[in-house]
Amino acid sequence: MMVSYRIRLLVILIVLFTHLNSCPPAKQNELYRNVIAHYICEPMKQAAAAYLIENMQYHQSFEIVPYCDYCNAIDSLFLLNLDEPSLREEADKILRKYVGKIRLKNDEELLTEDYLISQIDAAFVRWKTGEYLQHLNFDEFCEYVLPYKCLEGQMLDDWKDYSVIDWSSDTLWNEISLFENSVRHGYMRLHDYIVRNTNVKSYSHLDIIPVLVPRAILNAPYADCYEKAALELMYCRANGIPASIDYTPNWMNRNGVHYWINILNSTRTPEAFEPLDPNDAYPGYFRKNDYRMPKVYRFSWKPREILKEACDAGIELPPSLEYIFTTDVTAEYCRVAEFELHTDSKHEYLYLAVFDDYDWIPVDIAVNRKGTLKFADVAVGGTYCLVEYAHDRVKQVSCPFELSLNGEVHYYSMDSTDKSSLIITRKYPRSADVYGIRSFLSGGTLYGLDGSNDKTPDKIFDFPSALAGSIVVKEIGSYRYYSLSVNAKEPSDFAELCFYDHSGKRLYPKVLWEESQTSYYINHARLIDDDPLTFSRIEADDVSVSVIFDFVYPVTLGKVIYYRRGDGNDVFPGDRYELYYNTGRSWELHETMTAVDSYVEFHDVPRYALLYIKCLNRGRQHRIFTHCNEINWK
Repeated sequence: MMVSYRIRLLVILIVLFTHLNSCPPAKQNELYRNVIAHYICEPMKQAAAAYLIENMQYHQSFEIVPYCDYCNAIDSLFLLNLDEPSLREEADKILRKYVGKIRLKNDEELLTEDYLISQIDAAFVRWKTGEYLQHLNFDEFCEYVLPYKCLEGQMLDDWKDYSVIDWSSDTLWNEISLFENSVRHGYMRLHDYIVRNTNVKSYSHLDIIPVLVPRAILNAPYADCYEKAALELMYCRANGIPASIDYTPNWMNRNGVHYWINILNSTRTPEAFEPLDPNDAYPGYFRKNDYRMPKVYRFSWKPREILKEACDAGIELPPSLEYIFTTDVTAEYCRVAEFELHTDSKHEYLYLAVFDDYDWIPVDIAVNRKGTLKFADVAVGGTYCLVEYAHDRVKQVSCPFELSLNGEVHYYSMDSTDKSSLIITRKYPRSADVYGIRSFLSGGTLYGLDGSNDKTPDKIFDFPSALAGSIVVKEIGSYRYYSLSVNAKEPSDFAELCFYDHSGKRLYPKVLWEESQTSYYINHARLIDDDPLTFSRIEADDVSVSVIFDFVYPVTLGKVIYYRRGDGNDVFPGDRYELYYNTGRSWELHETMTAVDSYVEFHDVPRYALLYIKCLNRGRQHRIFTHCNEINWK
C-alpha cells in the first residue's frame, strides 16, 4: 500500500518552514547564553548544547496539555477494539474536537533552561553507561542520543523515561556472551518485544493527527510504515539503541515512499531493518532489497543545508522533499554517481524526479547555476527527469534519461518515423511478491458435463501454467455444465474466468456451490465477478474437487480467458486503456483502445519512446517502459 509522500505529521498540520523562524531571536539567544554559561567548565557539554540550540530554530513540537489529552483520548478509543467503520467514525469525532486546540510551536518557545539542561545531562549519562552506545563518537552521539525528541511534533515530556523496558527478568539473555554490547541483538530483542505487545493488525492508518506516544501506537490497530518506524525509533532511543529512520522519497521501479529503521551496530556499520515485521527466522530484516531506490535520506537533527536555504528563501518545496531534517545516505545502500545537467529553466532550484503512477516525483534538489545543475550520490540504473515545482505542480523541463550503471546520462529519444504495433498484456510489471504464492498459481482442468452430477465428464483442456491468458477451445459439442477441477496435489487460486462462444459473445454462467464452504480463501462466486483482484482457492484433502458453472442451456465454448490470483494489473477484456508517450517535455495521449482479450493492441507506436499505459476502469498503478522487440519496464 502506498502511503503519503508527506511526513504524516505534515499531512494533517502543514508546516511552512519559512515561518519557523518566528520565535524572537532574543529568546533563542538568551537560552543559548544561559545554557552555555551553565556548562562553562564542561566543554563537551557546551559543544553538545550549542549543536542542539543552533539547529533548534527549525524544529517544532505540539503543546503538551492539549496534545496529551488528545493522545489519551485516541489511546482509550484503541482499547475499545471497535470494528473498523466504528473506529474511524469515533476517531474522526475526536479529531474534530481537538484539531482546533492542538498547535505546533517553535521549540524555543516551549523549552525551559532546566528541561534542556536535564536532557543534556541525561544524554551524557546514557552515552557513558549505555551497553549499546560505547562505540559512538561525539558526532554520532549528537545524532543518536543527544536530541530530546525523535520526531517533529513529538511533545517535550519524559518519553525516554516512561519508554524504558525492564529486562531484569531476561536472565538467559545476560548469560549469552555473544549478545554482550551487540547493538544488533539488542535491537532484535527490543523488536521482538514490540511485535509481541503491539495490537497492529494491518498495514493502514487512520486519518488523524499522528499519535507520537509509544504506548498509544502499540495499541493502534492500524499502522503504516512511517508509524511503525516511529514506534520502533522512540523505543530504541529510550532504551539506548542508536537508531534512526531512513526513507526513500519514492521507489525507482514502483510507486510510493517507504520508511524503515537503521541502526549503527557495534561494528560501526549501518544496518537496515523492516519495522514491526514479525518474521520469526530473522526478526526485523529489511525485505525491500528488490525495490530500487533513487535516493535514501536519514532523519537527522540538523537540517539539510540546501533544503534549509531554499526554505529560508521562501521556495515552495514539493511534498516529497519538504521534510528538511535529513542527511543523504544513498551511497550506503546502492551504487551511486555524480553528474551535471544543463537547462534553460530560470528557476533557482530544480529537482531530479522519478516516475510514480501518473507523474514525476521529485527525489533530489539542486541549485540552478546559470543553467548548470550538479547532482551527487544518485542511484544508477534508473530513469530520471529534471523538473520544476511551483504552485503545487510539477513541470517537466528535460527529456527523461537513464542513468547507466557506469554513471552516464542517456536521454530517451523518440523517432516519430519509426513506428510499430504494440501488444501488451499488463500495465504494470509483476513484483517478486507473486512468488510467495506461486504454489497456488498452477493446475486446473476444464470439463464439460451432461448433468451437474455427471460422473464421467468430458475433458475440454488443461489450463497452462501461465498466470493469465486466453485459450481457444476446439470443436467439442455443447454442454450446459462446465467444471473447473483440480486434484489433491494441485490446489489452485483463480481470480477470474471469462467464457465466450464461437461468435465471440461473452457468456455469463452461474456458479453452483455451497455457501457453507465459504472461508477467507474459498468463495467460488469470485471466479465470475469481473474483478481480477478477488480470487478463490480450489483445493481438496484427498480427492479431486470441482467448481461447476451452469450456463442454463447447452453452449459450445469458443474461448476462455483466465486469470490466476494476482495484482489486478493484467489487461482485462472490456476495459479501456490509454497509451501515453513522452515528448521530451510532457506526456501526450497516443491512443485509447478497448481490450477484447487478455491483451490490448495499439497501433503506430513510436519505437524507443518512453511510454506508459493507463486503465480507465480500475487500478492506479502505472509503470513506464520502452518497446522495441519486447517490453522493457523502467
